[in-house]
Amino acid sequence: MSEWIVPSSFLVALANRLFASGRKVLTVHYPLYGHELFSIDNSFHVTSPTTFEKFRDARDAATSYEPDVKREAPDWGDVVDCFASSGAIPPPNLTELATWAADALEDQRSPQKAARPLFLAVDTNIAHYRLFSRHFPLQAPNGQPITATTFQFLISETVRREIDGQIQRKYRGELNRLFTKPGQEPFVREIGGRNVLVARKGKLAQNEIDYLDKQLMALSVSSPDYSGDKEKRDITIAQTYGTFAQERNVEVALLTMDQNMVDHAKNAKIRCFPLQVIARPDLKSVDLHYSLAHLLHDLAVVLGVLVIEPFKTTVWGEWPGKTSADYAAEWVKVVLDDKAPIAKYLELDFEVCAKMLGVSIEA
Repeated sequence: MSEWIVPSSFLVALANRLFASGRKVLTVHYPLYGHELFSIDNSFHVTSPTTFEKFRDARDAATSYEPDVKREAPDWGDVVDCFASSGAIPPPNLTELATWAADALEDQRSPQKAARPLFLAVDTNIAHYRLFSRHFPLQAPNGQPITATTFQFLISETVRREIDGQIQRKYRGELNRLFTKPGQEPFVREIGGRNVLVARKGKLAQNEIDYLDKQLMALSVSSPDYSGDKEKRDITIAQTYGTFAQERNVEVALLTMDQNMVDHAKNAKIRCFPLQVIARPDLKSVDLHYSLAHLLHDLAVVLGVLVIEPFKTTVWGEWPGKTSADYAAEWVKVVLDDKAPIAKYLELDFEVCAKMLGVSIEA
């Protein structure tokens, strides 16, 4: 077997090489459920996606019924969340956000309006959604791009603690009770000692926090002691941003995907823009031209592993020895049988990509 630990962007090269083998369609499977998630045609569009009902039935058939371990079986919502966080499925009111952002920027530039400095404040769900690193730039009504770097950002310490609290535990045998079929054993052995499901999703959200810190220079806002109650945390987040706005005499706009936060923001006397969520989106014909690598990476991390046909090409989001640096840089492990006709060509592709990006890959 050939193995490479590579940046997730290399997955585009992998897809192109698989198509170059003569295939017009690639299929993406979740091997722990023995279930096909969707196909990708050679124009990089989703075809033949599974459905909520089919995925639910596959999940039930592939897992045990022990309630205390069932939570570690990814559900349909986890798959949909990956399509959203990758940028493949934008929020339905993203155009409204672009208009709102353009108007806010115009106010900032207009001396007649004497607008106060504007800060965009981040809710925890926005970090999970990867709004700024995956869905920007926005397109203003005049056709001009609105980049994330145009704005100033705030992150409440409560948001940081909430995400940090999710990244706290690794498996202690749960998967051996959840997945009991012989065909599942090789996959369970590879990911069995790694991060639990909520921690893996927390790792993805942490990458967005890192992006806000390092690329967008977000300011941290101190907050009261952390509460274990979600509604109290939400109120604390809004009040923290409200206090910052009053003390600094600035304008703060909270971005959230939680409709209750709209009222919390009103009570904190700050602006709020709620992004909408599609609970059961139609995945057919979703365009993956700009989001394929992100989608495969996020699915591999959240599900633990993917298999792409042809040639049983395996993409691991979890593997023994994966480091915090691998998580932060969004690297994956690709495994391919040496006898596959594309093996030597894929190695050359990866070497070329590595030289272009100036990185060293592990093989």
